[in-house]
Amino acid sequence: MIMKSREKGLTVGELTMTIGVLLIASLIWSSCSKQEKSEEKALGPTNFTPATLSVAIRSI
Repeated sequence: MIMKSREKGLTVGELTMTIGVLLIASLIWSSCSKQEKSEEKALGPTNFTPATLSVAIRSI
């Protein structure tokens, strides 16, 4: 038997769970985006011009 509420809206528990889920999702999102940026930095510069590419090849 489910009691029907006369009031429309969310309970404190439902609001708390929603805020918690949003907080956890934002933390996961920010940690993933930071991880992608650190991987890009680890790969080094990828915008070689022909001049810098030829210097890099000569140094090898």
